Amino acid sequence: SHEGGLTPPPIDVGGQLIEYVDRFKYLGSMFTPLDGDALDCDTRIAKAWACFRSLKKVLKQKYLPPKTRIRVFKVTVIPTLLYGCESWALSEESESKLDVVQMRMLRSILSISLRECRTNESIRAEANVPSVSDKLAQLRLAWFGKVVRMGVERWPRIVLCGCLCDAGASRARGRPPLRWTEKVRGDLEKLDVRLSDCVRLARDAVEWGKVCVRARGGAAVKQQKQKMRVCGGDACDFRTREQATVSAHRLRCSKWIALQSGGAREGSFVCVDACGKVCKSRPGLCSHQRSCEIMRNLADQ
Repeated sequence: SHEGGLTPPPIDVGGQLIEYVDRFKYLGSMFTPLDGDALDCDTRIAKAWACFRSLKKVLKQKYLPPKTRIRVFKVTVIPTLLYGCESWALSEESESKLDVVQMRMLRSILSISLRECRTNESIRAEANVPSVSDKLAQLRLAWFGKVVRMGVERWPRIVLCGCLCDAGASRARGRPPLRWTEKVRGDLEKLDVRLSDCVRLARDAVEWGKVCVRARGGAAVKQQKQKMRVCGGDACDFRTREQATVSAHRLRCSKWIALQSGGAREGSFVCVDACGKVCKSRPGLCSHQRSCEIMRNLADQ
C-alpha cells in the first residue's frame, strides 16, 4: 500500500520491471517511505538483544571483573544497537526505548535488581557509560562536523544544505515530520552553542571533538562516579550515588547490621547514620527514628 492509495507508475530498467516494496534493507539499515527511522530503531534493538544473548555467558560471568564485562558490552552490544544512528531523527519515545534497552542490559550484567531502588544515573555512573540519548547526540554532532568539512561537491553536503522546491505542492495537515537538522539544533542548544558559531567550530576537527565529548556527558559521568557512596559493611560491594538509597540498603544489609551492632542477629534493623539503636522490626525502627534527636538533626541539615 502507498500513501494516498495511489498506484505508482511502473519502472522499467533494461527491460526488467522494478518491483515496489514497502521496506527494504540497504547496508544494514531499513528504508521505508514514511517513518523509516523508527523502524530502523526497532530493528537495531532486536539485533542488539540477539548479540547480548549470544554473549550472555561472558557478560554474566561472575568470575570476570565487572570492568571487563562492561568493556565487552561497550565494544560489542552498543555498536550493534547504534549502527547507522548518525542519520536518525528519532522522537523522544524512540530514544526512550533505546535508554530502556541499555538499562535492562546493564542491570543484568551487574546483577542489580529493581528491588534495590537504584536510579539509572547511579548505575550508569558505576558502569562509567553515558546514556544512549547522550551517545546519539555525540555521534550525530560528529557526523554533522564531518559533513561540514566535506567539499561542496560531495553528496552528503549537498543533501544537508539543499532543499526540494515545488511551487504547486501543498503541505499535509498536521505537524511536519521531525528533521535531522532540527535534532542537531536541539543538541547544540543543550550545549549552549550558538548556531552562528557551529559551522566555524565544526571546521576545526579538534574543537568540534571537544563539543562532541560534552554532548556525550563524559564529564558528568566522571563527576557522578567520584560521588559514589558505599554501604560500608564487611565485604559488601553495594554502591550508589544517593545517600537515601544507601540508608535504605543498610536497613536490610546483614553485613552492615553486624558491623554497627557488634554482632546483632540477621534481620535486625539499625538506626543507621545516627544513634545505632537495634530494633527488631521495621515499624519499630520507623517509630524510633521519628523520636531520634540525631535523625532530626540530620534532617535539619
